[in-house]
Amino acid sequence: MTDLEITRLCAAAMGIPTWEEASGGPEILYLDVRVSTGVKYRPLHDDAQAMALMKKFKLGLAFSGHWSVYEQGDGESGHAADLNRAICECVAKIRGDGEPSQPG
Repeated sequence: MTDLEITRLCAAAMGIPTWEEASGGPEILYLDVRVSTGVKYRPLHDDAQAMALMKKFKLGLAFSGHWSVYEQGDGESGHAADLNRAICECVAKIRGDGEPSQPG
């Protein structure tokens, strides 16, 4: 999966209605009613958005040279040197089919 696909699955997991904007590259945006404008949804880079995924799915966390994020029991998991990527890959696997590929 590409970064865009992972981000799209994470937004769906949070129940955030989004749209894509092609100016300057593909981005996932959502309407922030507090400011009545589109805001970038970037859990691969935004710590607060990634942590919201951790909390919603009650994911477990371990570190042993890289981050491992996992569903409780025998669920899905994500592994990466970057914590946000490990979180997002885990949620993308929960919400989608298949293994996320290399960053892209």
